[in-house]
Amino acid sequence: MSRAEENRKAERFEDDESGIGVALWQPELEGSNSSKIDQRCRFIGIHNHSEGGMMVESPEELDSNAPVIIKRYLPDENQWEIYEGEIAWSRTVEDGVWQIGLQVRPEADMPFESDLTLNYQEPDSYHIGVIENFDFFINLPLLQYLPRKTFWALLNCLVPVEIESGSKLINQGDEAKSLFIIEKGRGRVRVDKNGEEFTIAQLGPHDLVGEMAVLTGEPRNAHFTAMEDMLLWELDKDKFELAMARYPDLRTFLTELVSRRLENSSTSADRQVGKYIAKHKLGAGAWAIVYQGVHGSLNKTVAIKMLKHQMAMDEEFSSKFLREAEIIANINHPNIVHVYDIEDLYATHFIVMEYLEGESLEQLLKRVGRLTPELTVHYLLQICSGLDHAHQLGIIHQDIKPDNILIQKDDTIKILDFGLACPTGSENFEMEGTIQYMSPEQIDSYPVDTRTDIYCMGITAFEMIAGQRPYPDDDLQVMMDKRLEEDI
Repeated sequence: MSRAEENRKAERFEDDESGIGVALWQPELEGSNSSKIDQRCRFIGIHNHSEGGMMVESPEELDSNAPVIIKRYLPDENQWEIYEGEIAWSRTVEDGVWQIGLQVRPEADMPFESDLTLNYQEPDSYHIGVIENFDFFINLPLLQYLPRKTFWALLNCLVPVEIESGSKLINQGDEAKSLFIIEKGRGRVRVDKNGEEFTIAQLGPHDLVGEMAVLTGEPRNAHFTAMEDMLLWELDKDKFELAMARYPDLRTFLTELVSRRLENSSTSADRQVGKYIAKHKLGAGAWAIVYQGVHGSLNKTVAIKMLKHQMAMDEEFSSKFLREAEIIANINHPNIVHVYDIEDLYATHFIVMEYLEGESLEQLLKRVGRLTPELTVHYLLQICSGLDHAHQLGIIHQDIKPDNILIQKDDTIKILDFGLACPTGSENFEMEGTIQYMSPEQIDSYPVDTRTDIYCMGITAFEMIAGQRPYPDDDLQVMMDKRLEEDI
């Protein structure tokens, strides 16, 4: 049996926790007498590995005639495992993305020069610089929310920038094409006002400079000058947008940029969302983050819901969301949360709605266990009234559950989170909703209608009376099968 056949039959392990690797290789150069060493270095995604093989994803085709060194990151040990490899096969997945099968041998000596030193003047050394500073990136709070399976794609976009004390990195009014992450040193943010410059902030390690460029592309609104020698990492807007198109999970980075700005900035202008100013974070769900805010001039308290960028930058989802948001904004019913405004900012969408105080039905059930029949009927009548009004407008909620029912202090019910709402008869290809409360047609991804909300409300009513859902949900597949095949 050949070595390649043995590798194919070997047990493979999925790289779920990390998937981060580095490929180093030396392409064959034209001209046999050339003495130039052209060493390449790129971060790669490792899909799986075995004792003698590895499948990786690369932003660049590897030279099939060149030996390859693979460095695989081990997160538990915080160290790199080194392999020598040869390319077994290679295929293009899409423009700029290759899947590559490698035959590997662990802990081999490099077959070419191993003193890969950091030289910021040589383009291919950029990635070597990221490797040498990998601990900085892997521990950077801003990047903690990025899926590790696509983390490597962001690292390939970073370029080091060194500036001396007193040098100006950014000029107010310049075209904005990138942001910078500070690794070492400190600098001043200054603005021009009436012909004079005023310092408004000092930034240091882990801080961002010019981050709004990635979100808006608007001209720089301030100067940035180094107070001491600095090392920064530049993220080019165009490069990052290309990487996001290939790896949509990278959009998480944009959500983190905006949320940090809205939550941490001491300047009201940085926390402005249209006519409103975000005050503090209330909570987060699968598709949105909610902030308490205030109307800038009326001083009226509101809730501001920001759609996460994974959703907002999906063209089909975004257009569907905006169509439905316009309809929901016109709903005026005492048992449905009222929407005031819809704002498009920072490459995403914001819904501004009435701010409500109280507890969710889910919180109440956790506190008391079950409700009396009288209180259950009192709440259900209000839920039915709100749903009936939405249904008359052709809107299906799709996610009626205790967590989306708010009980105010006067026992008035408000139905929350019409974010999954859709017109009657819509296909449900994404199986939208919460599994424990889904109707059979949602589970099967069939078209939904008013009966979908009635079914979800029925599961909720059962829980209100019984203190538990009708089917055990410790095994979700068994629960869904029972939901499809058995009566409640």
